[in-house]
Amino acid sequence: MTKIQIEQFGLTDIGNVRKANEDNFGFMETPNGPLFTVCDGMGGHVGGATASQIAVENILRIIANAPGDSPSVEINNAIVSANKEILDTASANPELKGMGTTCTVMLVTPASIHIGHVGDSRIYLLTKNKLHRITKDHSFVQTLVDAGAINDSEAESHPRKNELTKALGVRQSVEPTVNHHPIQPSPGDVFMLCSDGLCGLVSDRMMEDIILRNHDLQSAATSLINAAKSAGGYDNITVQLVRIVSSPYSSSIFEDFSPRENLASTLTPQMGNEPAPAWQSPPKSGGNMKLMILVGVVALLLGLGLMYIFTRESNSSTDDKADSLETRTNHSGDNDKPVDNIISAQLMPNDSIDEKSERLYHRVAANEKVITISSERQKHPAYSNYVFSKTIRLKDGSVAKDDIQKGELVYWNKKKSSPPAKPSASPAGDIKQTTTGGGNNQTAVPSATTSTPPSTAQGSTTGITPPAAPGTDTSK
Repeated sequence: MTKIQIEQFGLTDIGNVRKANEDNFGFMETPNGPLFTVCDGMGGHVGGATASQIAVENILRIIANAPGDSPSVEINNAIVSANKEILDTASANPELKGMGTTCTVMLVTPASIHIGHVGDSRIYLLTKNKLHRITKDHSFVQTLVDAGAINDSEAESHPRKNELTKALGVRQSVEPTVNHHPIQPSPGDVFMLCSDGLCGLVSDRMMEDIILRNHDLQSAATSLINAAKSAGGYDNITVQLVRIVSSPYSSSIFEDFSPRENLASTLTPQMGNEPAPAWQSPPKSGGNMKLMILVGVVALLLGLGLMYIFTRESNSSTDDKADSLETRTNHSGDNDKPVDNIISAQLMPNDSIDEKSERLYHRVAANEKVITISSERQKHPAYSNYVFSKTIRLKDGSVAKDDIQKGELVYWNKKKSSPPAKPSASPAGDIKQTTTGGGNNQTAVPSATTSTPPSTAQGSTTGITPPAAPGTDTSK
C-alpha cells in the first residue's frame, strides 16, 4: 500500500505594525509521522511569544514520544498538556501573567491525517482547485454564525471578530477540537496552517488563487505573507504549507467548515464507490417536504430567539468582561487590559475606544514621544474620525508633554459634525491636518531560507529526500 508522502515549507513575518513576533511554528519528523503546529501568542511582547513557544515545544515533544496508537487522543493530550505548562509558567513568573496562545496541530501518519486546534488560527485544505476550511474558529462571532444570528459575510466585518472563546493559558481546563474521523488526502492536495494575521486580512478566495498560481511552496508562502502585509499587516503572520506528494487515495475525504454561502460549490468528492461519511453527506432532494418546512420554521424561530439573547449580551459590557476573553487586537500590549471589550480589529496595538465618551485612547507600552504616536495614527485609515491636530491629553486631564511615560493613557476626541452653514454665511474652508515625523521602525528578523528580511522560514520534503531536522521558530 502506498504511504502518504509530503513536502513542506513554513514562514513567519512580524508584519507592518507589531514591535515583536508573538507567533511561533514548528515541524518535526516523529516516529508517528511528520508533525506540524502553528501558535499565535497573546499577552504582551514577552508573554505572547513565551506562551506560543511553550505550546510549540510541548506539542512536538509529547506527540513525538507518544505510542501512536490513537493520533486524535494524543493530539488532544498534547494540547491539554501545553495549556497546563503555560499556566504553570505564568504562575511562577508574575510578569507573564495573562499570557496565552492559540494553536493548530497536524499529524501526517502513513495512512491518514489528524488535526486539532484551539482558538482562531486555522487549517485549510486545497483540493481539486478549491480551498476549504477544515477547522472552525473558537470565537464569539463564530457562535453568532452557528446560532444563525449573523451570516458568514457579516462575521468578516463584525467589531468583535477577533474575540476568542478558547485559548491556551487562559483557564485551568481547555477542550481542544480534534477530528475523530481521519482525513484521507489525495495526491496534489495542499494543507495550510496559519495564524489569523493571514486569514484575518486575506480572503479565502484570494488565498486559494495565490496557492494555485504558485506551485512552489516557498513562493506560495511568500506571496501569502506579502498579501497580508499589503492588506495592512496589523498582526504577525505565519503560514505552513504541506503538499501531498503521494497517497493511497484517489479522492479526498474530510470535514468541511467553509462559509455556508459557498458550501453548495464545495462538496467534497468521495473515494471510489465507498459511501460518504455521515458528517459530509450532501442533502437529499425530495423527501418529506412538510417535515423540511417544519424544521425550517423551528430553526428560524430559534435563530430569532438566540439573536435577541446575543444582542442583549453584546450590550452588557459587564457580562462580556466576565465571560469572554479579551479582544485579540490588544494581545501585543502590556499585561494591563483596556477598559472596553468591543474594539475594531483595525486599531493599532494598545489602542481602544471608550464606549461612553467615544474617545480614542492609547496605553503607552514604553516611553514614547507625543509627536510620534499622534502622527502614526493620523496616517492610519482606521482613525479618520479622530482629531490629532490638537493637544493630546492624559488620563488626569493634564496636557501631555513631549515624552510620555510607560503605563499612561492618552486621549483623542472624535471629530464633531459641522453644523449646517447659515444662508448669509460664507462657505467655510476645509481644515487641513499636518503630519510631522512618526512611523514605525521595523527591525528585520533573520530569515532561514527566504530573502524576505523580516521573516523566518523552513522547508523540507518528506518521503522523497531525508527529513529536515526538528525546528521551532522563536524569532522575535
